[in-house]
Amino acid sequence: MTDKISKCCTCGYEWQTGQHGGHSCADKLSTRISALESNFSQITENMAHILLNNISLKDTDLFKEMLKLKNSIYEYNTKL
Repeated sequence: MTDKISKCCTCGYEWQTGQHGGHSCADKLSTRISALESNFSQITENMAHILLNNISLKDTDLFKEMLKLKNSIYEYNTKL
C-alpha cells in the first residue's frame, strides 16, 4: 500500500493515490468561496475602520477608495 496522496488541482480534494478520486469540486469550492468572502469582508471593514478613525487620511484618495469599497461590500452582502 502506498502513502502517496493525489490532489485535485481545482479544489484541493485529496485521496490516496491508486484509489478512486472521483468527487465534486463544487462542494469544496462553494465552501472556499464563502470563507474567502467572509475574510475579505472582515479585512475590508477593519481597514475602513482604521481609515475612518485616522483624521490625517480622510482627505486622501486611498480613504475615498476604501470608503467606496466598504460600501460596495456592504451592498453585495445585503444581496446574498
